[in-house]
Amino acid sequence: MFSPDEQKGRNCSGRSNSGGSSLQPLDQDKLRAIKEIIFEQYPDVPAKLQERVWKEECVKAIDAFLRKERWVSAKKEC
Repeated sequence: MFSPDEQKGRNCSGRSNSGGSSLQPLDQDKLRAIKEIIFEQYPDVPAKLQERVWKEECVKAIDAFLRKERWVSAKKEC
């Protein structure tokens, strides 16, 4: 859903926990679409838990993937 250019230097929130280089947020409309698709595919997640699952599982996984991509990309440039 996100092109490599859209992923570069970004994460879900646009914030960096390490205080390092500034990041930009991913397109929020696309993230909302992903969230809707996920909970359509997993309807057993109760509505009251969806926001928690989204933040604790999905956002963490997306951000981890993007961090890994930045790390791999930086290693290739060396």
